[in-house]
Amino acid sequence: MSGDIFEQAAQAGWYTTQPLSGRGQIISIHSDPPFRLVLWGDLRFELSNEMIRTILDEFFIERGRWYPLGASMTEPDPAGFGSFVRKTFPSFSPRHASAIAAILAHEGFVTYRGRRSIELKKIAEREEMERLSAEEEDA
Repeated sequence: MSGDIFEQAAQAGWYTTQPLSGRGQIISIHSDPPFRLVLWGDLRFELSNEMIRTILDEFFIERGRWYPLGASMTEPDPAGFGSFVRKTFPSFSPRHASAIAAILAHEGFVTYRGRRSIELKKIAEREEMERLSAEEEDA
């Protein structure tokens, strides 16, 4: 990636976060609701509010339950978030799930525990879910 991307990251609408493992490259996100442009290493993708709602509604089904991140590229956990992302969004891989999980944690939709075997738990309340919908309607 060119230096221009890092200059743009300093502008309004951009924030950065790290993978939940605490290792690896910084993830840069440009938030322009209802979309987010995500830049992480050689990955560049768009994450919409609709995708986040799908994740929160269809993966994190049981409130209070911890779910495995399972974002290994070689052997992703079949019950993990990485496999869910790959199946639900066919152009995405378990690697995308790692970036998405960090964004969800940063934006307060999920919490996590662990560094090697990472687990996620939904903490978003109805208000956050309604905000996602309202941003889509305003766009």
